Amino acid sequence: MAPSHLLFGDDIFVFTNGNTKCLKHLSKWLEMYQESSGQIFSSEKSKLFLGAMSITKKQRVKAILGFDEGCLPTTYLSIPLVQGRVTRMLLCPLVEKIKRRATGWAGSLLSLQGRVVLVQSVLSSISIYNMGIYKWPASLIKEGEIILCNFFWSGEPDSRKACVVAWDKVCKFFKEGGINLRRLKAINQSLMMKLSWNFLNPADGWSEFMRAKFISKSGNFSRITKGSSIWAGVRGSIEDVRAHSGWVIGNGASIDLWRDNWCSSLSLKDWINDDHIPWNDLHAKLSSIIVEGRWAIPGNLQLLFQRLGVDIHSIKINKNNADRRVWKPDLMGKFSVKGAFEAIRNKDRTVWWASFLSNKAIHHRLTIYVPTQESGQKPLLHPQGSIGDVEDREGYQIGGEGVIVRSEGKDVLVGGRPRILPYEGGFLQFVVALHFIELHRISLLLVP
Repeated sequence: MAPSHLLFGDDIFVFTNGNTKCLKHLSKWLEMYQESSGQIFSSEKSKLFLGAMSITKKQRVKAILGFDEGCLPTTYLSIPLVQGRVTRMLLCPLVEKIKRRATGWAGSLLSLQGRVVLVQSVLSSISIYNMGIYKWPASLIKEGEIILCNFFWSGEPDSRKACVVAWDKVCKFFKEGGINLRRLKAINQSLMMKLSWNFLNPADGWSEFMRAKFISKSGNFSRITKGSSIWAGVRGSIEDVRAHSGWVIGNGASIDLWRDNWCSSLSLKDWINDDHIPWNDLHAKLSSIIVEGRWAIPGNLQLLFQRLGVDIHSIKINKNNADRRVWKPDLMGKFSVKGAFEAIRNKDRTVWWASFLSNKAIHHRLTIYVPTQESGQKPLLHPQGSIGDVEDREGYQIGGEGVIVRSEGKDVLVGGRPRILPYEGGFLQFVVALHFIELHRISLLLVP
């Protein structure tokens, strides 16, 4: 067997059976690798993680391999490995790392846009790798978001400042009046959905192993962790994946007749919702009601479809293809973390002024406009952080260096410097219209 490229990493895990024959083969294989590659294993730094076995057997394993016994929790590739439930204490060091990184910057000397870039590109990214493996406790996510919120408003992770806008509104997309930050909870949830998607669609050894361990013979998912630190996150996101996925029916061999949502947004089991039915004894596949590429529905099941309002004969069968789970929000049916985030995030209505601000023609320092408290959807925040308010005839509460005013169905940009914005395929330099606004109040907001 040729050595895998993974063996050239600094730290690797090798899994093996505990019998004497396998251990001797592993020891010989390690010796051959050291001779052929020139790399020498460190016996002092290498550890054995042993399962439930007697003391005598543990001593025999140590004697054959020459390594000492280690214990969990330990760290592998910057990920803490633990048996069982993931606790807050296990992940606290990562939140402290975010805090230390934010403290190391002179955030108060940065512009608001500069702090936004740091939150988007650095602080929010520190936790992504870990969030792709573990489901974070809600209290830890809240603590992490407090750090990000404090740094965004004040430049210091521990310094709280009066917030003009709720953090949830700040994290909205540009088109919804926010500044395109990401909530940590939604990031963690979308990454967990990726694991759940891979679990439901076995394509590698990991998914096959997880399915063999956590799916019973009756087709039900295990409700206990069985010592796994990731199963709680995988199981908790399965329903989110099912809610946004469907099936392209092939031969029906991979679809559970009762538990998969192959004919509607819910499975037949969820539609019926009767705990008196022995579901553990029902594990038929969809192929059992398909004969030669056509539906062969028993009479009692046909009555059930009629009661549910499902036209079973309108569902097409591709008998020459395998069944395929598809991600419904994507036109090609392909799952992505980005698509999962978009599907589960809290959405808001699109604001009329968003297209003016989030545009390449405007410098980034002039695009941080924050809604006021009254409406929740009106601009603006001055680049230096001071807020000025002006009220036009229609009652819009607005303020800042650049002021967008709606009057008589037209949008007019008022500001101390010329603003170039796209207009009907070209660019238009807005002309200031002040006939309905007090000029002396506007002048107080303009930058000299």
